[in-house]
Amino acid sequence: NLTHYLMGNKIDLFINLPSSNKNKHRRPASFMSRGYISRRMAVDFQVPLVTNIKCAKLFVDSLPWYMKTSRDIQSWDMRSSGNIITLPGLIDVHVHLREPGGTHKEDFDTGTAAALAGGFTVVGAMPNTRPPIVDQEALDMASAAAQAKARCDYGLFVGAGLANTHTVASLAPQAFPPKMYLE
Repeated sequence: NLTHYLMGNKIDLFINLPSSNKNKHRRPASFMSRGYISRRMAVDFQVPLVTNIKCAKLFVDSLPWYMKTSRDIQSWDMRSSGNIITLPGLIDVHVHLREPGGTHKEDFDTGTAAALAGGFTVVGAMPNTRPPIVDQEALDMASAAAQAKARCDYGLFVGAGLANTHTVASLAPQAFPPKMYLE
């Protein structure tokens, strides 16, 4: 049954879409559907889960395109109906890891662990930290935290605004492209 597959790591990606509740009646808060229980099990057993119909369609639509392209990149394996399909690691270019200064919300350890669980192998950390990543000192702080804690590949965005227009270019070799803050 499904529980054994999820517990035994026999499912590497679980697509389960919540029902649309076409009858328009509200269910009691204590009601747990089979779909809800299976989605909850996927989360509990750390199986990547897709629950959005648009994301599921984009994912499925991308498979034929991917099968026609080169497979020379690092990838994750996915089992589906006994067939093995090699998928590339995903890249999330807009994450808020909040380190330094907001680790009570998220840090490089928890954020990159969650990214890996969802199939993301590269993340781009936004510069809205405390202090914001707009100069060499803040970039060094964020870089040290990332080197010590990150579980996947990462890039650090540098904030660019009127206050650092003359120095932001010097940070370019160490960072993702500048994130522009226009006021």
